[in-house]
This record gives sequence, structure tokens and C-alpha cells, in this order.
Amino acid sequence: MKIFGVLAILSTLYTQGTTIMCNKVDDFSNVDSIVLGEDTCADGVITCVRPIFKDGAYETKTDTVKWGCDACTPPASCVSCEGEKCNAAPTFTCLATSDVINTDPVSTSCPDTEAAGAGTFLAETKCVRPQVKDDGTYEVTDTTWGCGECTAAEKCITPCLTEDCNTKAAAFMCHKYTKADVEGSLWVKDGVEECEASGCRMPTPNAAGGAGEYVGGSCTNECAGGTEGICKGCTGALCNDNEKHLYCKTGDANDAESALVTNFCTDDAMKQCKRPEISYEVVVGAEKYGCGDCKDESDDAIANCETCTGSDCNSIPTGQPKHKCYKYAFTDAKWVVSTDMTDCVSGDAEKECNMPEDLDVKEGYTAEGCGPCKSEDKGCKVTEPEKNAGERAALSLLVTVLPLLYIML
Repeated sequence: MKIFGVLAILSTLYTQGTTIMCNKVDDFSNVDSIVLGEDTCADGVITCVRPIFKDGAYETKTDTVKWGCDACTPPASCVSCEGEKCNAAPTFTCLATSDVINTDPVSTSCPDTEAAGAGTFLAETKCVRPQVKDDGTYEVTDTTWGCGECTAAEKCITPCLTEDCNTKAAAFMCHKYTKADVEGSLWVKDGVEECEASGCRMPTPNAAGGAGEYVGGSCTNECAGGTEGICKGCTGALCNDNEKHLYCKTGDANDAESALVTNFCTDDAMKQCKRPEISYEVVVGAEKYGCGDCKDESDDAIANCETCTGSDCNSIPTGQPKHKCYKYAFTDAKWVVSTDMTDCVSGDAEKECNMPEDLDVKEGYTAEGCGPCKSEDKGCKVTEPEKNAGERAALSLLVTVLPLLYIML
């Protein structure tokens, strides 16, 4: 405790032995005719003050509101600081406008700002302006273009700290893309980037890449080596909206779904994706997955080819559409129909079932029940869905009807 007492005494003695100079202004009624003089402070005084600057003028001079040494009364009428001639006239400026849409911002002297812990004021050191929205226009509600901070901080840029730093957004902007840190996440638009270049780029939604912002950003129409197809460049402000550019699955006819790669189509006039025909989960024909319609160079229709409209629509039709058929197995020298029906996925083909023409003849039937007959199966016939039970259907009907007839009799 004695040590702290000694330190306090030494601190007081040091302060009492300190003399500083402050800027002094006798008449600050006219902002344009401020004349700075010097004020030698009394021994021990380490505070300089000046009147608050706001609305283009200084606080009115009174016996207690002054520009010089010591403190103001009340403190809220002045800006206080500690240090040699620290109470200089405020010079910090920001670009300011009250009409974001119609008026260019102009350099404006910043008023003093109320510090956290209301009742004291500091010289302003921040400039701000509204954010640019996805459509390329500025936010206009709860925003500020000028000194200080926005009412709604999320609608403005992060305040910058140098004079007139809150310049207009670059004339050229691109959509920004980010990906969430969750398995299976896609690249999605997340605001805009202000660009120096005159081109943008974009990823396909399922392009490779880790979570966070799109690597390298969007402010270029050049795609990195090895990303051609899953990346596309374009020219024009906000041209990189991947919802407005067609992309399709690409790959060979017999590729598995996991092997197909979603690529942008090179021709913006294309509106369709294509794929090979798939009948009952079997690929028919050799047409590849890709962009465009099912026509060859002579504009003739390509057989066993399917088209669809919209990005990434040419997936393998797995699981749909479904219908039900009975299945057959050759047991004890005859074809035996299943007790229950099974799901059949027709894909691009008609919904059909099949069955053997002769239950006692093994040869000429290998289809097993779902879909059309195989071309080589001469002992096979086609039925409508759920109608390939043969004798089972008749027997089932008798089993249902006979008890009713007995009751009626």
C-alpha cells in the first residue's frame, strides 16, 4: 500500500511539473476565418480543448466554451485531448450526398462524433457509403453516404479511415460466389464484387472447390487452367449469373451418374440438354450426355436420344417413373409367377409388363416380367402394367368370387 501511495505522489509531482502548449482561438464564430494562436497552459494542465464542430459551425463561445487549455463546461460542448497542440481544427473530410440516386457525392468536412458513453465528443475519423445490391444499384434505406457509420451497418461498406475514401463503387461489378462448409453444398450468389476488369466469371453450382469464397474471385473473364467447362467467363457488368447460363451433364452414354461432369454450354443460344435414351435402366443407343438438341449436323433427328429444357436437367432417370409387374421364374419344369408384384422403372420407355406365352416351355422367354419383350424372345408377350399374371389372375378371381357365390346360394 505504501508503494502505491508513493507512486501517486510522484505522479502528481510529475504532472505539476509539466507545461504544455495548446492551440488557442479567440473568435471561432466564422469557420472560414479561424486564426490559430498559442496558449501556454498552467502548470500541471495536460488537456487541450476546442468547441464541437457540427452542422458546418462551431459551438457558440461562452465563458466556459473555449478553444485553448483546460476543460470545457459542460464537457459535451467541446472535444478534449491530451498532448501538445492536439486541439487543432478538424480537417477530416468524406464524400457525402443525401441523394444516392441522382447526385454525385462531394468532399465535405465531417462534424465531430459522439463517443461511446454519451456526453463526450471526438473528431470524426470514418467515412462510409451504401452497399451495392445484386441488381447493381445502391441501398437507399437506413444508409449514409458521408461521415461516420450507417444506421444499418449491413447495408453499407465497412467504414474506411482516410479522407474521402468512400468513393463511388467501380462502374463494373460481378456477382460473388460462396459455398457453405456443409457436405453437398453448392456455389451460390452472395452479393457483388467491385471490379477493375471488364469481365466476370462464374462456377457451375456443383463445381469442385472448398467452402468459402470462389477461389480467385469473380472479377475476371479468364478461367484457371483445368477449370474449363465448370467455369465460364463473360463480358459485361453482372454477366456472371449462373442461373442465366445453360449448363448440362456431360459424358459418354454408358457413364455412371457419378462420372458425369456438369459443364457450361459454349453457346449461350442453347436452351436444351440431351442424353441417351434409357429403357428399364438400360442405355439404348450411343448418344452422349451434353448440351444441345437431338439433331445431327444435317439437322436430322438422332435416334435413341432424349432432350430436356433447363440447366442440369439431363440426369439419368433412376427410380422414376414406376409401375408394377409380376415376375416369372422357371421352377419344376414350368414358369411360375410371383406372389407379389415388383416395381419396374420404365425410364424413357412405355410402361409395360411381359410374360411367357406358354408356361410349360422354357425356351423363348428370358425377360422375367418388367418392360417389353426382348427381341430374341419368341415365346414372350407384352401386357399392360399389373396384367401379366396369366393364370394367377384367373385363379385369384375364382378365389374371390366362389365364396360370395356360396353365400348367395
